[in-house]
Amino acid sequence: MKTGSFLVALFFTGLPASHAEVVWAQSVIAFSSQYSETYYSAVQATGKPDTPPNLQEPAPQAWSSLNPDGGEEFIRLSFGEGLDRVQQIAIVESYHPGAIYRVYLESGASAWLVHEALRPKPTEEPYRIYRIYLDAVPYRVTGIRI
Repeated sequence: MKTGSFLVALFFTGLPASHAEVVWAQSVIAFSSQYSETYYSAVQATGKPDTPPNLQEPAPQAWSSLNPDGGEEFIRLSFGEGLDRVQQIAIVESYHPGAIYRVYLESGASAWLVHEALRPKPTEEPYRIYRIYLDAVPYRVTGIRI
């Protein structure tokens, strides 16, 4: 399936109800590939995004895999000391949305906990913010794998 470049920015929201706190990924733990070591690199998925979400062309300020149609790719990001009561994950796909296959949360243990498993399918949208809503997770979330 042709999906084009896969560009991601993400955040967690730790809630008690109306007091959402946005937390951006702090560092890259691992990735399957990246388009270059500067532009489109995995480190572009950390920190507050600087890519307009409605951009309808590739954005060098977001992560992109080396080969857009090269099969399953992943990026693993850290949230430092971790977050309690995570209730939402938001992933911004700024070019050819629809490439997200699975999202895992890490609790600091060696096991990954699957929260969403998706079959990628292209959308007609030029971009999207893919939101995953959760019951408040009962463990401290320290990382994510997309």
